[in-house]
Amino acid sequence: MTVLSLVQHHPIPPVTSRAATGPRPAAPRPHPERLGLFETIRALRKNPITAFPEEAYQAPILEVGRLRSVVLVNDPDEIEHVLVGNAGNYRKSVQQRRRLQPALGDGLLTAEGASWQAARRIAAPLFNPKSIALLFDDMQEAAAVMRDRWLDRTAPGRPLDLAAEFQRLTYEIVSRTVFSGALDQDRVRVHANMAIYFETFGRIDLASLFNLPAWVPSPAALRARPALAVFRSIVDRVVAQRVDDPDRGMSDLLDRLMRSPDPATGKIMTPVAVSDNVLTFLAAGHETTGNALAWILYLLALFPDVETAVTDELLSVVGDRPSRREALDNLVFTRAVVNEALRLYPPAPFMGREALGCDDLAGRRIEKGTQVLISP
Repeated sequence: MTVLSLVQHHPIPPVTSRAATGPRPAAPRPHPERLGLFETIRALRKNPITAFPEEAYQAPILEVGRLRSVVLVNDPDEIEHVLVGNAGNYRKSVQQRRRLQPALGDGLLTAEGASWQAARRIAAPLFNPKSIALLFDDMQEAAAVMRDRWLDRTAPGRPLDLAAEFQRLTYEIVSRTVFSGALDQDRVRVHANMAIYFETFGRIDLASLFNLPAWVPSPAALRARPALAVFRSIVDRVVAQRVDDPDRGMSDLLDRLMRSPDPATGKIMTPVAVSDNVLTFLAAGHETTGNALAWILYLLALFPDVETAVTDELLSVVGDRPSRREALDNLVFTRAVVNEALRLYPPAPFMGREALGCDDLAGRRIEKGTQVLISP
């Protein structure tokens, strides 16, 4: 069974072929000139990357805002300056907070300043290579369950929606490794309500375009509110059960997150902070990882020679089932394929920052309040 036979064609854009260069992976063709205001708004709501002109793919920095000051930064040194060198001058953008904070609270993706630093000091050791190695068996078992489900389908000839399958896989991995399976029974409810969340807050709305205050009740916020309440209540329930069981050991990531002290202060996370960060792992983690896996297999389906090379490397390095996580480090070509897929189809295609003070980027003066957009 080839990868292509598993792909459900409906959710993935059609591919056009060019005889001289072979298949062209799904991608918008940049506009020669900038779109007008209303065309830009329409494009941003449908698919944001279709709004950019050719110049956006070439200029080191480009003014892209129509309704306020927004610059797209492409130069690698300037991106490092914004995210690392002068990070104190740039906070997460209001658009990013508007989309993520209602669901994730002050988790790692949304927190700022001291609360972000404290959460990162506690969470970072949980995701170092040694800690991740402890989760290897759970990940492998979840993948085996998915494989068996595929092989046991009653209608094996029908297309399979890989995006949905991989989101289910990554959800089950999060459920196993973070919650010791406590969320298995809630998978259908979480997926249904998370779909509503991403369909509403995941799209650019007029409230974001016009930079309205976060407290303004947009249609997206009103529609997503019941969905947010559902998966917030599910996670809060599990966290509360752990709080009521102080003698429980360190059997999963949730236990370790709740009981690991901040190396700098010795304090542990509050239950609210734990819920915020666990929701970040659940909502932002499994959806994006599932999408990444689907795009990787989509690209392999377009290029059978690369698919063959990946398959050969997997069989020669790890065989049918890797016995040790360290064996994966030897998958040099496969890792390159994964990195290229992430370059072409990053699960988080935009990062937004807001300048807290004046700065200079690529020879351009950045005023306080300027929105800085970075697109992998």
